[in-house]
This record gives sequence, structure tokens and C-alpha cells, in this order.
Amino acid sequence: MSLNYTTLMDLILRHRRNALAFVGALVITMSIYNSSSTSNAYGDSMESVQRGLSEFRSSPFVMCERPTPLHRFMDDPTIEWSSEAPRKRTKLLLLKDPSTSLGASNNIGNQVNVLLHAFDYARYNDMDLGLTMDSWAMKTIHHMFMQDFFSSITNAKAVTAATARELLQNELGIKIITDEKQLQSYAVVESGTSRELLNYHPPSLLEDWKQIMEHHVFILQRLFRHYNGGNGFSINRSESSEMSLTKQMCSELHSLFGDEMSRTLYTVIHTKDADLGAGDVAPMGSLITSEYLHSVLKELGMTKYPIVLLSDESTASQLVEEELKMDPTIASNLKVIYSHADLSGPEAMVAILSSVYIGSPGSATSGFIARSRYALGFNGGTFMFNKDTLGKWKNECKDDCVFHPWVMQKLL
Repeated sequence: MSLNYTTLMDLILRHRRNALAFVGALVITMSIYNSSSTSNAYGDSMESVQRGLSEFRSSPFVMCERPTPLHRFMDDPTIEWSSEAPRKRTKLLLLKDPSTSLGASNNIGNQVNVLLHAFDYARYNDMDLGLTMDSWAMKTIHHMFMQDFFSSITNAKAVTAATARELLQNELGIKIITDEKQLQSYAVVESGTSRELLNYHPPSLLEDWKQIMEHHVFILQRLFRHYNGGNGFSINRSESSEMSLTKQMCSELHSLFGDEMSRTLYTVIHTKDADLGAGDVAPMGSLITSEYLHSVLKELGMTKYPIVLLSDESTASQLVEEELKMDPTIASNLKVIYSHADLSGPEAMVAILSSVYIGSPGSATSGFIARSRYALGFNGGTFMFNKDTLGKWKNECKDDCVFHPWVMQKLL
């Protein structure tokens, strides 16, 4: 009998008595993901990737019916780094505010950055990380991930909710706080605003960025293996919309390519004005020329495939769109998705699962997309810097540039 991952998780929640034991055995048997084995596949032309789609279909991880290069999920790297045996912590970082305080910076990229910074803060201060069900952190996760767990916790019977809560905690290493009694075992309970966490970086960030990158990759992988399939209830629903469902992350892909979405090769370009704090890389950020695009696509054998432009209709986006539409070769393959504010989850998924992604180093959301693609094994098909900018950074890092604090600065 063949099972996809969503079906498997449904079975786990139905047979809850053995769920925790099953997940524990599953996690133990997982091998550490070796990114080098997948980066070689993307070193070849995209034509060879198309020919190999049938092989990728045997991958244990498929998203939106599209095979990813990820064959194995990473084990928690913090266990290897720790010199001490696991022990009960006496301090808790509790994220409980219902809304963020990010203002104009409240986009998908920064929301996920704040969440990852919370993991960093808790680890570097020897704390457990706790979330309340109505917190901005929970809403950030639920925006794209973990719908089945949340639906069970908020809508199901108590025993099912408890099982789902434990499974969620095992997956992400967080404590789901639903009762004041859970806080009594901690000597210190500390909470930080989203703004404070956005500006937080570990004191040894420049020296330890590779280790921090590994931990973030682990978290991203765990999130994406529970991407929302549209079967769960939204925890943000109002009383007047009780049946509101979570967004189906594959919906935009299906709108673009229909039944061919599992096999279509395509390029995504993400353009927008630079976010605050973009630093030195911002001036070259979104100004993608048709000449640069041709040079990238020709090298990868992608010139005849669809090109999707994600536009926020900013000045930078309009300039890029106008230039691309003046090129007859590009214009004939161009599809434009207009997002008046920040990208929605389904729009971000179009970029994350693209064959080639060209983003802006001046955008926190572009950074999130690029780091997500790295975590899923799409190495070699992501471009965040044009030739002039890349020349400045190429001796520092390669695909992992998007995790480097000196490169991404305040957008990391």
C-alpha cells in the first residue's frame, strides 16, 4: 500500500495510542541529510533534471506533487553540539503576544526570521521555547505549516489534542503552553516582543554562523514536511467564519500550471523595493535586467520554459516587468503574479519549488525563500546576487551566502 506523508500523519493521529512510539522510532531511524549528494544534480543542466523526474518521484519527500532533491531529513544538530546529557531546563522563553510589533517589516520573511531568532535566543540562554496557541509565533507557523496538528489541538477531543501537542513538540522542540500550571515548573519565565527578537543575534554569530545555519535548516525541514494541504481549520478564524480552512499551499501552483504542476520546469523572479536594513546589497537588489536573465537561463538550459514574475508593483518591480516585456523571447514565456503587499504562503511556495529562483538580496522574504530552497536541497538553482554583487561575496560563501550574517546583514 502506497502512502503519501499527509495520509501517514492522518493515520498517526487516528491511531493515537501508538503515535508517539511510532514517531520516536521514525526520528531515530532517519539519517542525516547530506546536501552534497543533491547539489551535484543541480550542477547539470535543467534538461537533465527533467529527464530525472521519474527518479525523483521515488524520493521520500514530495511537495505539491513536485519531487524535491531532499532524500533524507536532518537530525537535530544541537544534540551533537551539546557536551551535556539532556536535562530539564529551569528557564522558559514564552512567546505569547497575539500580534507582532514589526510594523512595515511584518512580512513572511521577517516573521520566520523572528521565529528562528527565538530558537536561537532560547538555545544560547539555555531555555525551553514555549508558545501559546494565540501567539503571533503560532500564527506564523500556522500560516504555511502544521495545519493537522493545530486542527486537532483546537477542535478535537482532549486525548487527541494532547497527542497532537506532543507530536508537534517532538517535531519542533517547543512547548505548547495551554495552562498556567505548565509554567510552575520553571524558575524563570521570560517573554520577548517580536521586535526585540527580530533584532537579536547570538553574540558569537560571525564565528558560529555555520552551526546556526545547520539548526535553521533543521527547523525549516521539519516545518516543510508538514506544509499545509488545506485540510485543517484556521486558528485565525473569526466566530462568523467557523469553517474557514487553512490556505492550500499548492493552490497558486495549480492555478499556474494545472495538472502539469508536478512536472513543469519554470523560473521565478522575485522583485520588490529593498526592505529596511538591507545594507550594502540593496542597490543591486531587484534590478534584474533581461541580459542577466538570458545569461542565467541559457547556462541552465531554461530559456524555453515559463518565467513567473512575483511583483509587489513597487518601483523596482515595475521597472523589471517593463524591461522583460520588451524582450520578445522572455515576454512569450512570462507570467506575472501581482501581490500588492507581501507574498502569501501559496505565492511563496511557487518560488520555493521553482526550478530556478532569482531573488533580491534586499528582501527578507527573498532570503526566506532562498534559505528554504537550501534546506530542501535546491542548491545550484538559486540566484540572489547579480554578477557585480556576487563578485564581492564569492570568496566568502556560495549557496550558503543567504545564511551569512555579513552578507545578509539585518535581513537574516
